[in-house]
Amino acid sequence: MKSNPDVVDPHWCLYKVTAREVEFWQGDVDRKHIRLLYRMEKNKWVKELLWP
Repeated sequence: MKSNPDVVDPHWCLYKVTAREVEFWQGDVDRKHIRLLYRMEKNKWVKELLWP
């Protein structure tokens, strides 16, 4: 609220997303795409090349 910036709007909502794996895909005009998978194992991110 403008008069008191420390007060949270009652309609405000927070979402938390906890990822266990994330895949990144990088396209290439010559179709030499790159796919990477990061997954959480024992509290560390492990990177895996899916393609090529």
